[in-house]
Amino acid sequence: MSDNLNKAIALLNSDSSLRCAIVKDDTVYTSVDRGVKPLIGFIDSGIDFKGFSAADRVLGRAASFLYIRLGVTEIYSDVMSEGAAKLLDEYSIIHSCKEKVEKIINRTGDDICPIDKTVMEIDDPDTAYTALKTKVIQMSKGAMHSKMDKQEVLKLVEEVISAGSCCDELKILGNKYLASVGTADEKVLAEALLVEAEEDVVTVDDNIEFFGSDLGRKIFGDEVALQKKSTQREEKPQERSIAIVKHALDALNFLKTEM
Repeated sequence: MSDNLNKAIALLNSDSSLRCAIVKDDTVYTSVDRGVKPLIGFIDSGIDFKGFSAADRVLGRAASFLYIRLGVTEIYSDVMSEGAAKLLDEYSIIHSCKEKVEKIINRTGDDICPIDKTVMEIDDPDTAYTALKTKVIQMSKGAMHSKMDKQEVLKLVEEVISAGSCCDELKILGNKYLASVGTADEKVLAEALLVEAEEDVVTVDDNIEFFGSDLGRKIFGDEVALQKKSTQREEKPQERSIAIVKHALDALNFLKTEM
């Protein structure tokens, strides 16, 4: 077991909130997010992870595909599925675990993990990455749809466009959309509003998370990143109207499918 892998495991063991740690010499990336979402984020960042070592909490076949795509050379997991181990062997990636299981089970304990199900018939890391990214988006939208009806969605849209920080373009489209509800133009304006909102809005929470991340510190440097993070925290109390933006974006997607 390499020094890099020992360091990654030590990081995981030192903080119960961490879900994964990826290490190469003095460079460290960690995440507290569950599932494959952080790995997809690492891939999308464009960072070169070749030669890194990784430690994870739970490793199924889906996450293994993403670690292969990242280019890590060795990986440890507290729990690893037999399918994950076999896949890592195929790509000559050194692996070890505390516990090996036949398969990764979902949180209700009555079926295979839906993320691992997504790649059951896939044997290529690039194809797996595309399928998993689509699945994560679908699951995120599904969680919002199950909690929200149309009237709640309309209230969220009203709140977004009433925010003082809402740009003029988004405000105009939002008002046009609300005025179109129940008419033939409703769906077209919902789609236009969704595109505009996705381009224009980022929450203070998003900024705080980014400036506190390894990638944020690498881009801006420790001192500047810390300063920017502190500035964002000072703005946090004024964020109420923008904090619901991500929900509103999912809400608009909901409207598009329901009309």
